Amino acid sequence: MKYYFLLLILMLPMAAMAQDTTRVRRFTGLVLAFIPQYSYRSLHYDADSRWLESMRDNEMPNTGIKARAQVRYRINDRIALLSGVEYANLGIKTRFEDLQWISEADNLPQKSRTIYRYKFLALPLHINYILTARDNLRVYAGGGVTTSVFLSRKTKVDLRDDHHASAKTVGFAKFSWSATIGAGLEYMVGQRFSIRAEPFIEHYFNSIVTDDHIREYLFSFGLSTGVFWAFKG
Repeated sequence: MKYYFLLLILMLPMAAMAQDTTRVRRFTGLVLAFIPQYSYRSLHYDADSRWLESMRDNEMPNTGIKARAQVRYRINDRIALLSGVEYANLGIKTRFEDLQWISEADNLPQKSRTIYRYKFLALPLHINYILTARDNLRVYAGGGVTTSVFLSRKTKVDLRDDHHASAKTVGFAKFSWSATIGAGLEYMVGQRFSIRAEPFIEHYFNSIVTDDHIREYLFSFGLSTGVFWAFKG
């Protein structure tokens, strides 16, 4: 299923070019985006490690953010490419669990949970295809691929009135890639300025861990919000 998802994204520009051959190729502006999202993971164990799966049943999705800057390059009246740089901070957390202590004391925490933060520096390449345009409003479909460099996974143990954090890079894939698909609105509020909003889903196609017995694939959904500033000319 995930390969059909990727094929759909790759076919989008070809289908668009077949419909509109008007050539107006040039760099048109800069897109800045702030992206709140929810992320999670899918786990795949080999036969010898299946017993470990139940140990992670208490994990659940968590909030994350991305910050992105891209230059937009217009191919024709409907198609534009966007390429730039992105910082991603994706989250997963566990549910709160009761703590058991040998001796009772009022000052001891009674519950704890663990929060994982996966941090990446990425190079996204996206395609926007304008579905319809009316007055100052444009409706578009979008998709693309992203190559990410893994920075670290930060682990925070959240206790009552206290927490402890650590970061590590060992055991994680240095490079990963993902595909994104979505649809959005762009509203012009001036000759050179517009605002954008785009719901999307994203899926990582290689495991973020290097363990031979387990594969862990991140996926997320969210809302890309941003602004577009047009170059002169």
